[in-house]
Amino acid sequence: MKNFYKGENEALVEVELNKELINDLITYKMHPALLDIATGSLRISADGNYLPFSYGSLMVFDNLPDRFYCHLKYDENNLSNEILSCNMDIVDVEGKALIKIDRFSMRLVNQTAANQIKAAKDNNSVSPEHMALDKLYIGTISKRSSNNVLSEGITAEEGLVILNKLLNSSSRTQVIVSTKNVDEAISQASYINQTGTENALAEVAATKVYHPRPELDNAYVSPKNETQVKLATIWQDLLTIDKVGTMDDFFQLGGDSLLMVQLHSNIKEVFETNLAVVDLYKYTTISALAKYLDNDEEDEKPSFDKVNQRVNKQLERRKNNALNKQRRMGVIKNG
Repeated sequence: MKNFYKGENEALVEVELNKELINDLITYKMHPALLDIATGSLRISADGNYLPFSYGSLMVFDNLPDRFYCHLKYDENNLSNEILSCNMDIVDVEGKALIKIDRFSMRLVNQTAANQIKAAKDNNSVSPEHMALDKLYIGTISKRSSNNVLSEGITAEEGLVILNKLLNSSSRTQVIVSTKNVDEAISQASYINQTGTENALAEVAATKVYHPRPELDNAYVSPKNETQVKLATIWQDLLTIDKVGTMDDFFQLGGDSLLMVQLHSNIKEVFETNLAVVDLYKYTTISALAKYLDNDEEDEKPSFDKVNQRVNKQLERRKNNALNKQRRMGVIKNG
């Protein structure tokens, strides 16, 4: 990082690659160290140890050169200093757009959280559900080993060639890369839907131990509507608590930032929503989150009434224009 200029709710960062590493750009079209410095500059705006937490979208327009600028536009709704969010635009020295990142967030990590992350990594902790599916997957692959299933794949070198072709193609937005018939590949790979999957997951569910709701400052409030009931089920399964109230705080129930990422994934499987991981820090109770999701779903629904009103107005204008034209031509008499 060469320079950092801080303004009102925005900042400008100048990043330049060390000349000794200039040949890296031959291999790395989007140098990870340069991108890490650019995005990591967000933490300079606050004191503390921050780690990347989430992002909304990332669009790449061109390769990263050895020198470029990154413009940060801070989110005015940042939740104090615990979560930092911003939008980023990376441009070259001429101002040409290179990369655009929306809703990039970093979270303040204290020593306790750091120890939890390290412990999870050291223990290689995996949920029982994932362990059951992994076991089923390994069993399926073992049965197919006689067919030499691994030879059906592509090499790393072939993958790079294909990826380069895809990135340079603008004719399609979704592409499936397969060395054989796609329907056949999907059928063979669909071990999730094969016999035994439901039984394996049912066995895991039957052995899962749920704990009583901990003593909290607030009283238990039962779910009142469909959204709250669905969220309560998600929270109970994730936190292994037999009863979660709508006013219970996620963190007071034993949740942490790692579980929050999994919570976000589980919510997205049940609800059609634009909810971001960082938004969960604003809605730490089922009651608050349910209100957000209900409003979000309403916003996502097409406003057919408004669309119909616009269409009807356009038709009415066209009808009036046609009548006026006919009157001018004497086809229709006024009155």
